[in-house]
Amino acid sequence: MAEVLGIVSGAAGLLSLAIEVTKLSYTYIASVRGAPKSLTSYIGELATLTSVLLQLDDLIQARKVNSQNNQTLIKALNDCKQEVEHLKAKLERKVSYGRIKAKVAALAWPLSESELQDKVNMLHRYNGIFLSALQADSLTVAIATNKELQDFRHSTEAKEIIAWYKSDIAIEVSTSHLEDYCPSTWQTFLSGSFYQSWRSSSTPIVWGYGKPSAGKTVLTALVLRDVKSGTLPGTAIASHFFSSSKPKESISNILRSLIAQALHSCPIIPQEALALYEKRSQNLMMTDLINVLGAIAKSMTTCIILDALNECPFLPKLFNILLTLQELGVRIFATARDLPKIRKHFEKKPRVEISATRQDLDFYVNHRLEHGEVDVESIGTELKSDLVSAIMKRAAGSFLLARLIIDHITSLLTIKDIRKALISLPANYDEAYLSTFDRIVKQAPGLRNLALKSLNFISYVKEPLRMTELQHALATEEGMLEIDPEDLQSSKNIISSCLGLLVVSGPEKTVELVHSTARRFLQSQPEGMDKHPHLTIVRSCISYMSTNEIRQGRCTSHEEITQRCQKQPFLHYAANFYGYHAQEAEEECFNQLSEFLEDDILRESS
Repeated sequence: MAEVLGIVSGAAGLLSLAIEVTKLSYTYIASVRGAPKSLTSYIGELATLTSVLLQLDDLIQARKVNSQNNQTLIKALNDCKQEVEHLKAKLERKVSYGRIKAKVAALAWPLSESELQDKVNMLHRYNGIFLSALQADSLTVAIATNKELQDFRHSTEAKEIIAWYKSDIAIEVSTSHLEDYCPSTWQTFLSGSFYQSWRSSSTPIVWGYGKPSAGKTVLTALVLRDVKSGTLPGTAIASHFFSSSKPKESISNILRSLIAQALHSCPIIPQEALALYEKRSQNLMMTDLINVLGAIAKSMTTCIILDALNECPFLPKLFNILLTLQELGVRIFATARDLPKIRKHFEKKPRVEISATRQDLDFYVNHRLEHGEVDVESIGTELKSDLVSAIMKRAAGSFLLARLIIDHITSLLTIKDIRKALISLPANYDEAYLSTFDRIVKQAPGLRNLALKSLNFISYVKEPLRMTELQHALATEEGMLEIDPEDLQSSKNIISSCLGLLVVSGPEKTVELVHSTARRFLQSQPEGMDKHPHLTIVRSCISYMSTNEIRQGRCTSHEEITQRCQKQPFLHYAANFYGYHAQEAEEECFNQLSEFLEDDILRESS
């Protein structure tokens, strides 16, 4: 009985001590300078020690400790405890220096390479003894999870590793693609055999293709929401939505983002991810990043969901990466337009056409009519039925075309106007855009000018603008010295004046065109659009960078820069991209640009 109590006491005390030492060790990981090469092995041995002691604890609780090994086990537990206590004391001495010394000491690992290697060997030796004791009893006990240790690791090391893998480029939040989602649509696809086969791991890679504005992006967001819904436990999930409006994207940033997303689901950070993190290099090799994704796929089911491959600026590289990831066991769901170069890549892969079904369009049209500005009761059942049928016929599987038509229908005020509209519904995107644009031009002068100026900015800017940036850009006038808050247009007026061609999405309230096809239409410069859009934008940029706020001189700290950009939200875009727009209108803006660049204060301050 005394021997059993000795084992109970020894194992419990050593387990508690191992957890404390692990915590102390992790306090150095985030900012350690000059870490020895054996650090990873050291952390691994500590984790193994904790795991083995948890198994011993299970045996003790189940009263299955072999009495023949008791004396050996007690001695090993006591000896190991003394060694770990000595290690703990050394770590605590390093942490408990004086205030100034502590700040310096916190940046340095307290053990030399040789000392650390001795600790690794010591822990490895005792781990072998404890494992042998377990194996001698021929017992298989599942490794318990110590909640205290796991919570600590996830809140320190894991979070910092994931944060490091995240790229500096903001990754678009997929939920923003579901803001206009109509309930009950796409259920035929999601419940169909093609998608369910991929979802159940029967099909490793699939490609969904479709015409522009068929609803591929919304469907991709729904697929992402579905696999994240909790019905696929133990699955690492990552996604990316490509967009031609995001010019700063690089293959490295996207791979790092995919890794960061996938690591959120990993119970243990893979060794490959940890090793790359420990190098702290920003210039990572693409093969290294791919290997990390492969390591995650080895440890758990991994799904990568990609939208709009046709808008990827490095498509050939992406195809090579997808082939490698598939070989490493990653499951891939991708959507794109049906272009020859994309079809060739997916030639022997399962594919399906993405198109709204009649049922989807029926749900969508009825939903818009019920929740729009049209008085459905006054329309009557017969006219409503005619509307639904006519729109479904014209839309031909396109949610966008149905949306543009309904935007027009819901703006009409009388039953007679609605009946007239039914006779001449647009048959394609260009007709629908032209119809919408004609209505914009026919608005009252104030709304018309606001809409045209807003559409001009959003159609030609180098990167998407947030609503506050657009509001300040629209309020900018040549020669102005202050931004008067009373000159700012309301976001409601900006969006409503554009009659559905502009949308606001995501937590950043980014202003975008309703679809990339709208940009092509507006850049074809229909009658009423600015004939010199880049000149208008560069003049706004220069005027915005010439206000009294900028004339105060350059900022001397990061805090001052942040405060200035908060006061003048359009400043970040103006300072970074006025040169791009000036190149497109070099002769016309030469005088204003020269005057700006010759002013030392303005040039340095912006």
